[in-house]
Amino acid sequence: KKYIVPDPFPYQEIRDWFKNPVVMDPSSIDLKWVDPDEKGLIDFLVQEKGFNEDRVKKGIAKIKKSRSTTVQGRLTSFFTVIPTEKKNTPKKSIAKAKTPNKKVKSVSQPEKKKNNSR
Repeated sequence: KKYIVPDPFPYQEIRDWFKNPVVMDPSSIDLKWVDPDEKGLIDFLVQEKGFNEDRVKKGIAKIKKSRSTTVQGRLTSFFTVIPTEKKNTPKKSIAKAKTPNKKVKSVSQPEKKKNNSR
């Protein structure tokens, strides 16, 4: 087996953790959005976790750029609306509209014989 479950597995306790998680009171949290700590990010991601330094620096640049734009983009900016052209279809002629509908008898055609010789 890939994963071995320990014999005295505390499944009831774990189920309780999922049903009743320990959370912080949101009013006690004070968030401040500041520029990223470049040196700290590079030290952690590159030195400790082995990430590529160039990619980390590009990611930091993207974060800084996104912080400079304060207006959230509109949803319509992701989609281009293509105007549809109205087709000028000719209206039914008055002569056709005034003629009464005639019922047409359907003529049954004889069935074709299947060729079973294969």
